[in-house]
Amino acid sequence: MTADTGSVVRRLVGEGRGEAALQLASAAFKAGKFREAEAIAQAALDAGYLTHHVYYFLAACARATRRPELAVDMARVGIALDPAPDPARRELGAALLELGRGDEAAAVLEAVPPAARDRLTRERLGLAYAVAGQRNSARAVFKALLAEDPGDERAREALLRLAPRPAGQALDAIRSRLSGDAGIVFDRLREGPCTEAELGAALAAAGRRKVLLKAIVRDLAERTRAGGVPLVVVEGDRVRLDLGVLDIAPEFTGVPVLDVSPARGV
Repeated sequence: MTADTGSVVRRLVGEGRGEAALQLASAAFKAGKFREAEAIAQAALDAGYLTHHVYYFLAACARATRRPELAVDMARVGIALDPAPDPARRELGAALLELGRGDEAAAVLEAVPPAARDRLTRERLGLAYAVAGQRNSARAVFKALLAEDPGDERAREALLRLAPRPAGQALDAIRSRLSGDAGIVFDRLREGPCTEAELGAALAAAGRRKVLLKAIVRDLAERTRAGGVPLVVVEGDRVRLDLGVLDIAPEFTGVPVLDVSPARGV
């Protein structure tokens, strides 16, 4: 941005014509001059054009120049200033999903009133729940989408991916991320609840001596949390795994755990 352009932007904002300054930025953006467009929009903001439109535009510039974190920050400010922010919330949710920030994406999309959630917003919310590890909530979203449209293959595939796993598979996946003392303790806990003395014996049998057992158990509990809930539970001198916090399939009872077939008329 040249000094002359900056002067024009400041004059326009001073005259109460901030939208005209933003049009200058938009023209640069459409020409592929993203950094110049950002500089013009920032100059308008610095001159006092404090509207959600400017922040959304800065978010677009940040996305175009591959700065997703800045784009999220700018969009959040815009939403705070926007009297009707639901469309922006939908896009912010998508941006947060791209960053793998499922909890934040879910919170943003949940702020869209249920009556205002179109199908795409609900799909993104289901994905946000899945990324955040809230698999039950994610399944509920995709089941509702599939019930409304039995031909929705994306919802069907999401449900198949979100189907609860057998306990053994879930525990094997956790074990694959553990090594050393934590892995030995986890293996012993898979056999059933035990005392700290029994855990110490398991470590000693594996050649691990003079270890700080309580510290190992605390570390294991932090590393194996299911969402915000600990899988490893300490009750007095006894330690156990609480499988109830895992998203696992119940023992077979003759009743299907998950039915993703299309609804059929009776």
